[in-house]
Amino acid sequence: MNRRILILSLIICILLSGCSKNNADKGVLLTVNGEKIYEEELEEILPKYKENGLTKTEIVEGMVLELATIQQADNLSVSVNQKEVEERYDELVELEEPVFHQKAIKQYGTEEKLKQALYYKLVYNAINDKIDELFLENYSI
Repeated sequence: MNRRILILSLIICILLSGCSKNNADKGVLLTVNGEKIYEEELEEILPKYKENGLTKTEIVEGMVLELATIQQADNLSVSVNQKEVEERYDELVELEEPVFHQKAIKQYGTEEKLKQALYYKLVYNAINDKIDELFLENYSI
């Protein structure tokens, strides 16, 4: 577990070194390895996360990490397709459909945003698996 945290932390540090803020781009909050995060995106999610006790800084860090994770997925040849997202969504809906669906829609706003969150979670899990695999290939314990 500690090695996973260490490796993921190193990857995140490397990716964050590619972040910058450029005032020439109106409405751009910051850029992560060439991809922009817009102030409008932050303003859209800010109330939901502040309600859960997160600070604006923590929310921005989460946005950066989310984007960096997706970028790293490309570098590691990790992918998640729409079928996998739909299957995961269906599994979750079948648990307690009315309760689940109401809570999820309240949290994410729309079914589409919920599926996007599931996509990010599946990608994140796939990256963790890939990091573990690469670590075990290169280092014996």
